[in-house]
Amino acid sequence: MANEKKVKKQGKMSGTALQAAASVASLGLGILLTAVPGVDVRTLCYIFCAVLVAAGVAEVGYFFLSGAYKRLDDYNFSIGVTLLILGCCGFARIEALEVSFKTYMGFLALAIGIVALQNTVQLKVVGSSAWICAGVFTAVILFGGITILLDVTAVWNAVGFWILTVSGALGLIGLIMTAIILHDNARREEAEREAEEKKPAPEPQPAPEPQPVPVQAPAASPILPETEKMPVLPGLPVPEKQPEISTAPPVPELAPAKETTEKDPFAELWPDDPPPKE
Repeated sequence: MANEKKVKKQGKMSGTALQAAASVASLGLGILLTAVPGVDVRTLCYIFCAVLVAAGVAEVGYFFLSGAYKRLDDYNFSIGVTLLILGCCGFARIEALEVSFKTYMGFLALAIGIVALQNTVQLKVVGSSAWICAGVFTAVILFGGITILLDVTAVWNAVGFWILTVSGALGLIGLIMTAIILHDNARREEAEREAEEKKPAPEPQPAPEPQPVPVQAPAASPILPETEKMPVLPGLPVPEKQPEISTAPPVPELAPAKETTEKDPFAELWPDDPPPKE
């Protein structure tokens, strides 16, 4: 994990070094062409192609020596090969490069402006107020590069050297400013993350014991007196009291006793006299 982070950081530094090299090259060419008006353009073309070849070789070597080939999102090899091919083609067509030298300088200023635009967007996203200053730098660089490309001869003869100088200087200042702000922002976020991780976890609170639910007896219905049960409004007759209705089960009635038809045995013996007393 640590090795992977190291390789990723080195890849970012390689891209930053390439941006800085483009800004320094534009600044140096602008100062040279301004200070030495009679400089040989072909010599500058040879120097420019040599720089492209050297940068391409450095990018390809870095791709293998740093272990960047283990990562999918690293394109140092592709960038290096592109620069190497461009430098070799420039050496092979140095005359054509000399004729179109002004156009290539316009593309160089445009590339610096596009990189500055990305830096401006990054500063805006992280919430830094410096994005306004970086935006002004970007607008100046892009305007200069596009102006050179649209009217190469007239603009180049008038302010072409100054455009290269200003583009290189603003691109270098914007790159340094962006690197410092993003570095400070990353350190602040890392410190906040570490502080959050070191914060002790809250102790678990014991579960509250269940409280018994009190059972309430049903409230007895009050027995109201008769006058409260049957309110009487003034001016109305008093209602008669209704007979109470018994809710007890009815008692069955007993059948009457049957008369016996048995004859008295002493009646035959003493028909007129009552039976003797025992």
